[in-house]
Order: sequence, then structure tokens, then C-alpha cells
Amino acid sequence: THILPEAKTSFVSKKRIMTSLVRNLANVISSRNDVSEPSDGTLVRPKNTSNSIKPGLNISYILDGVMCSQNGLRPLDLESFRIGDAKQPLRIVSSTVRDGKMETVCFGSKENDFFENIQDDIACTNNGATKSTCGERSGLYACLHASMTVPGATGPPINLIRNVDRSSNITRTCFDAFCYEPIPYRSAVEEGATHVLALLTRPEGCELKTKPGVYERAVASLYFKSHGQPEVAKFFENGGQQYIYLEDILTLDQARDNSSENGVPVPPPKVLYGIDLDDDAKEMAINRDSWKRAHLYPVVVPSDSKELSVLSQDKDDVLYAIRGGFATAFGLLAPAAGLDLEKIGLSAERVAELVFPDSDSNNNVKEKANKKRPDTAAATTSIEKVSEEDIEEQLEKTEKRKPRLRLIRRRATPRQRQEINLADQRETMHTEELKRQESPPAPCKRSDAKSLLAHLPTEPWTTSQLAYALENPVHTQ
Repeated sequence: THILPEAKTSFVSKKRIMTSLVRNLANVISSRNDVSEPSDGTLVRPKNTSNSIKPGLNISYILDGVMCSQNGLRPLDLESFRIGDAKQPLRIVSSTVRDGKMETVCFGSKENDFFENIQDDIACTNNGATKSTCGERSGLYACLHASMTVPGATGPPINLIRNVDRSSNITRTCFDAFCYEPIPYRSAVEEGATHVLALLTRPEGCELKTKPGVYERAVASLYFKSHGQPEVAKFFENGGQQYIYLEDILTLDQARDNSSENGVPVPPPKVLYGIDLDDDAKEMAINRDSWKRAHLYPVVVPSDSKELSVLSQDKDDVLYAIRGGFATAFGLLAPAAGLDLEKIGLSAERVAELVFPDSDSNNNVKEKANKKRPDTAAATTSIEKVSEEDIEEQLEKTEKRKPRLRLIRRRATPRQRQEINLADQRETMHTEELKRQESPPAPCKRSDAKSLLAHLPTEPWTTSQLAYALENPVHTQ
């Protein structure tokens, strides 16, 4: 809740976004004036797509600065992800152009997109995860980059070669999933899902545009033309993306009020609007009886919730939005897990505040972790119960350091104080991680979750404290 807002222009820069738009316009004009290419714009190619140019929305900050397993601020544990993915596969959706056709693709481990295949020694030419043609990324990170590439904001489209396409040497040009599938429940149903929870990012009853605006007619159009994708530019100019989004919202509204045993017809994950269609595609768009059916339910925040700007970096606004989304989902799913919030005496909003505390609370993690609270003694004991000797030794070291730390903090600048607080948080998280490793993690069952909620503290917890309590639940009679 604080890393991206505090990143400021390292992550988002409106000035760089405007510079990118001007560059795209210059590329289109330059290409149309180039006598070596047709004047209709069908073969427009970018003049400068160097990855050294930092885009307005810097995806590299997330993938390399935050998630990187070696040097990230919040490194992704790839081995733990591999184990979890084997139980509950992750599917990453991206909009692509493959061999001249606009397609939605789902990246996943079963297609060998995420991890290197070290078992197949015979068909060695097909080994290896999905890779970007420039060699910048491979595997899971390459798939995430493709799915997050917002046209006009995050740099040029990502060219990937998948394991399944390696034998034919076909490259996919990839960009953000929202282009062809704004709410990716269609791909889930296409792959066999019968019950889908769709998480919406905009409040209930928000105003939806029905005509192409500045983004569709200028930003996205110039972006795709400048990168050699005139058909995708035409798709946006004709309102194809808006049509799909509106169809998604109407389908989800229909599904929420539907009581049929078979669910509702779900549109296929194919581009059927805003472009020229062949006979098969026209038949698919008209014959809705051929569409698969499923039960859909939208998870959407209330209509009175504040809607953030897509480029907002205000920490309070971001925290408020995260809490709102969590509370909505938690309140909806808690009964399914057997949790009676009224009986416990907690609201979903209060749980969200405990899970995502204010940034001021996070600055005193070490003090709060060691502070006994009478009404939360059981939960506190489960967190601190390692060994008395280790605790005494750590407290003794802390006492010796206090005078020196006070002197350092008094002389430090506000920026230095912030860095000291972050270092204290990392040390606390590292200590708790060592504690968790001393005993095998226990699965979070329904009874464990009930016990956790029954002993939630009155003051905010950190995510690491909640994780420890889930893995070491306090069982009550």
C-alpha cells in the first residue's frame, strides 16, 4: 500500500506519457511521408522503440524493483509459486496479434510458459519457457510484462515467442488484456469454469462511455499505428473495445439476477466487434445459443465509493481503495467459509483496517509486535512463542542499541528517518520469517480462520503477523 505511491515518478510520470504520445504521432507522420512505404498507413513501423526510453508507466519498477526474486523490495518466491501453481494454476491473460490475427491468449504452466522444461531431453528444440524476442525477460515475468503493457503508457508492445509456437517460429505481439478482454471471465469459461467470481475495479453504477473518446481515437490509435498494428488501431477507433466492456458489464448484471440452473450465455473470448469478420466469426456473433453457459457473480464496491484516477499515487486514496475492495470481497465470501461476522463482533470494513493498517501504524511495527494487549493475549502469545532465551537475548540487544538509535534519529533528516523505519520493518519481518521456518506451516482451515478472527487485536496487525497467526492458529474450545 505504500511502495508504489512512494515511488512517485520512478513508477508513473504524466510528463513521460505526454512525451510518448508526441513520439507516436511523430512516428506516424514520418512513416506516412516515407516514400518507401505505402501512404495508407498499413505498414507503419516505429522509428524508435528502444527499451532504454523509460515509459510513462514504468512496468520495470514493479517487475525488477519490487518482484525480482534476487533484488526486489518484495521478492517473489518462485519455488513457492511453482508449488502453489501446481495445486491452483494461474492463468495470465493478454491481448495479442499472432500471424496477423487478433487473439486473446492465456499463459500458463501447462503450456510451459512460466518455467523452463528440464524433463524433455528428446524434443530439446521445444524446451524453454516463453521468452521476449529481445531477450529482456523470460518465463513468468515475460508473461506478466505482456499482460501489463497498457497501450500509450507502458512502452512498445512485447514480442514473445511461446513454447507452443517455437517449432513454427511464430512470434506474438502482446499488450494489456483489457484491449480484447477487459474482464477476463470469458477465458475462464472457455477453459471449463462453471462458476466465476469477477472482481470489478469500478464502483457499482459507474458511468460508462458508449462512444469512442480521446483515448480510443487518439492515444490508442496512434500507439498501434506507430507500432505497425493498424487493425488494432481500427478496432479502437470503431469502439470495439468499449463494446466488449459494455457487453461484459451487462452480462455480469444479468448473471447476478439470474436463477437458472445453467447460468447465463457467456460471450466467447474472440474479437467479434470493431473489425472485419469472416463468415465463421459472423455466425458466432449472431448465434448466441452456441455460447457456453456459466454462473457469474460480480464483486463490486458500493456506488458511493470514491473512484480513483488510473494514475493516482496518493497514499491515503490508494489505501482507502484497497480496503474498500478487500472489505467487499471479505464480506461476500466470509459466509461461504462459515464465518459469522456479526457473532464475532467485527465488520468487513474493520477487518480490512486490521489487515491494511495506516502507514503511521506500520512505522512502529517493532514496538507493537512486542506490546502485550490484555484482550489479545492468546494471539500475541502465538506470535511471540519461540523460546524465552532468544527473546531475552533480543531484548537485551535492543536495550543496548536504544541510546545510539535515539541519537541517530535526532540527527537524521526526515528521509533518513523513513529509511531507518523501513530497515526496522525489514528486520522484524526477517525475524518472524525465521520463526515460521522453525516449524512446518499448517494449512489454514475454516476452524483456523474462525479462531484467528475471534482473537483479532484491537490495533492494526502487519501482514506478516497475520500470516504467522494463520500458520500457527490459536485453537479455542
